[in-house]
Amino acid sequence: MNLLRVVFQCLLVSLSEGIDRHLCRCLSDIAKRHFSSRINLVISDNTESYTCHHVSTNFSRTLNHFNENSSGIDTQTWDLFLSDLHLSERWSLLLTRPNKEINTKYIADRKHGSYILVPGYGQIEDVTEYIRIQITNLKTSRDWNPRARFLIILTQSNNFTEARLKILEDIFTELWKFRVINVVILTRALKTKLGKIDVDEKNLPVFDAFTWFPYEPSAKCGEIRDAVLLDRWILQGKGNFLFNTSLYPPKIPKDFRGCPLRVSAFEYPPMMMRMKTEYGIIEYEEGIELRLLHQMARITNMSLLFRPPPADNGYWGNDLGNGSWTGLTGEIIRGYSDIALDNFWYRCHILNDMECLEPHFMDSAMWFVPCAKRYPRWTSITRVFEANLWLGLLSSYITVSLFMWLVVKIIHNISHPDNEAYTGIVQCFLNFWAVILEESAPNNPPNVFSIRFVFLMWVMYCWAVNTVYQTFLTSYLIDTGLQSQISSEKELLNSGMTYGIHKVLLVQIPHLASKHYPRRIDCVTFEYCQDRTAFKGDLAFVFSSLNMAYVIAERYMDGNGKPLICKFDEIISTQIISIPVIKGLPMIDELNNVIQNTKEAGLLEYWLKNVEYIAILASANDFSVPGGEYTKLTLEHLQSPFYFLFLGYALSLITFITEFISRWKQAVH
Repeated sequence: MNLLRVVFQCLLVSLSEGIDRHLCRCLSDIAKRHFSSRINLVISDNTESYTCHHVSTNFSRTLNHFNENSSGIDTQTWDLFLSDLHLSERWSLLLTRPNKEINTKYIADRKHGSYILVPGYGQIEDVTEYIRIQITNLKTSRDWNPRARFLIILTQSNNFTEARLKILEDIFTELWKFRVINVVILTRALKTKLGKIDVDEKNLPVFDAFTWFPYEPSAKCGEIRDAVLLDRWILQGKGNFLFNTSLYPPKIPKDFRGCPLRVSAFEYPPMMMRMKTEYGIIEYEEGIELRLLHQMARITNMSLLFRPPPADNGYWGNDLGNGSWTGLTGEIIRGYSDIALDNFWYRCHILNDMECLEPHFMDSAMWFVPCAKRYPRWTSITRVFEANLWLGLLSSYITVSLFMWLVVKIIHNISHPDNEAYTGIVQCFLNFWAVILEESAPNNPPNVFSIRFVFLMWVMYCWAVNTVYQTFLTSYLIDTGLQSQISSEKELLNSGMTYGIHKVLLVQIPHLASKHYPRRIDCVTFEYCQDRTAFKGDLAFVFSSLNMAYVIAERYMDGNGKPLICKFDEIISTQIISIPVIKGLPMIDELNNVIQNTKEAGLLEYWLKNVEYIAILASANDFSVPGGEYTKLTLEHLQSPFYFLFLGYALSLITFITEFISRWKQAVH
């Protein structure tokens, strides 16, 4: 028994002398077996000083500076490990330390593929705080990737007893806040047996590799923090893993067994429609993205938990200038929600704290203006001919009447015909006016060819003009036509009309806030600008063409089925519609697969047409125009003839009264 104890102590001494040599081999084995090549490998050392260099550009200076402040790992060992990584030329190496933002000048524009974290040397109980500081620093990089493979080295102390499981659980809890799951923690091995394998010179464990499975069992919904021993590095040969198992096995299940998916949304047709609240539970009854969300929930077997809409009309969110956001964007960044909906224009290129799923729609920002108003029906008579044609008719009437009077006068001087109907200029004007009104002349013209030829030509002219006039008058009585429609941004700016732009649009289209649009006002709500444009007609606004196509069909149609809000073809900005999610969402790959399959099946376009068609049918209940090929003329259609009739009556009455008063005055005198 004593001999066995002496042998065991000798083995421990040998192990202590070669621990750093085995650590180098262990780290190299993990990197070569599990870290994908040709991508960024980030090595973070938590010390008070800071350095950040790209290894490939200045390796020797970087290596020396990095090792001057090594975190409890032998400098020579660390040199060998970094040299091995560098000389392999398999990765683009980045060495960092906290307390400053990561310099990305030399980093390739791609996500980090793997991380090696070396917490600061000190009390083992403080390691969780060290790791939190390191992760917080790494998050500042645009290439931060919480779904990368992480390796945390905790080999600074051999006084890592059974309490290490509690410490590891605390580390996993902290990592879950950053949605880091693919992590392996390398610790010094306990001096115990491993299963039924005896502790001898060949299988004496040196390091233990721990990880966690937050969704096993999946019914716990990511609440599991238990540390699981995956493998052990042993002394066999030059050292190797005992089981040679994968240190980064799949951890995200296909079936989440009802785990909740927190969703931020607000009522925004046609994406999310008809919100209702029962017993404090928020639900939506219809919408394109709602159907897509139900597809995701059904395939992944997740339950949906909707949050209340953002307060203060936050909608998609605004930048407050201090790094925080309002609206749906703020809820995603702060981790209140896992996913956000509602026609979200892609903004993950400007925000590093969230990710976007596979794009599923294309949208356009366009100008929406009041539709051209119809001409008043009383203008139908005057609008049949333009002013120059009316002047032409009047000048023709005067010219022909004078010409007729001259011809009759000359004929009377030559032949003295018995008929003197057209010898006076007033008679010519009255007789020709009767022809214009399609009334018979009170007196027949003299039986002279020249006089009757002039009269016949005037009759033919008036017949042609009256035929055309009556034809177009009937058309205008039925359809008065539209006034001039604004059809370009240049016309809009020159029209003097006010234009409204909601502040959330300025995040995606900042040039709308320029001096080029001096009469811009803020749309406090979407409905305010839409109602003012539709019903007052004194405002234009910029908004999503996808949303407005539905809103116009649902709410802004007149009784004849014509839209009250119109757009012109100029596109201000084309936008990609994607669904933002919290950075590092574990099931992002499964959700992307659902979106891709839904797009390929053509379901999104089908749902959109279906929802718009239902909206058109619903608004058709208010249409007042009867079906059929013919239109019955009503008193409304004949406004202009009655206006002129009443005008004629008024003039006749005034003339009668004037004549009566004139005769009465003559009788008195």
